Amino acid sequence: MFGRNKKEKDSKDIVIDCMHYEGIPGFPTDRPVYVTIQSDKIDVKFKKGDGHTSLPFSRISTVETLQDKFFVEKYKAILAPMAMKNAVRWFMVITYDKGRIVFWALSGKSSSLMIDFAAKFSSGVGEVEL
Repeated sequence: MFGRNKKEKDSKDIVIDCMHYEGIPGFPTDRPVYVTIQSDKIDVKFKKGDGHTSLPFSRISTVETLQDKFFVEKYKAILAPMAMKNAVRWFMVITYDKGRIVFWALSGKSSSLMIDFAAKFSSGVGEVEL
């Protein structure tokens, strides 16, 4: 209903409506994308157009979410002023075997999904034997 097909609505996949920031060749900065978290991989596709890529979990080493200020300080090595409280951007940084991919979203449903995914991924994708 209202533009969503039933297949997408009934799926157990998590779909994050966000913006691509950097890391995927051929995907411009600040291009709206859908990041779909599936059981074994992440799919990324343009909201409009044919751009599409996927990354299996087996190639991902870390997933973290950071507010704008902390992202800029950590990954861009510059001190950033705090953003306005009502317009906080959240960045999801996915580090994998060939680099990193970064997405961003404003505070709200999409940033909550990013934070939840990062927490679940960090809590352990597999077993750790000591």
